[in-house]
Amino acid sequence: MAAPASMAGRCASGCTSRATPLYLGTGLKLNFSAPATGDTAFEEYVSDPAKPVPYRARPIQPMGYSEGLTWSEWLVDDQREASGRPDVLAFTSEVLSAPMKISGQPNGELNRFH
Repeated sequence: MAAPASMAGRCASGCTSRATPLYLGTGLKLNFSAPATGDTAFEEYVSDPAKPVPYRARPIQPMGYSEGLTWSEWLVDDQREASGRPDVLAFTSEVLSAPMKISGQPNGELNRFH
């Protein structure tokens, strides 16, 4: 259900939010300012289907939704381990000076080359 027009852009506590773009920059940096003219407009890597990126830290626990099993939590697991792989790109920002809420639908362009 969409929020009423009077609530659009407002936080649950009544604060007003403002859309601020985040940019994927050169050197795997996440920036709040647009890339400068002449900066590299892309990052690239080689994906090997024979070595898929695991979505859980190894050893992967048994799957299921029974008590004691953590399968239902995999989307919120700490997935930093994957960032060390050559087929994963991880962009980082400078240290944040205040809490930040990231929301909305991502907008980007992905190109696949053969």
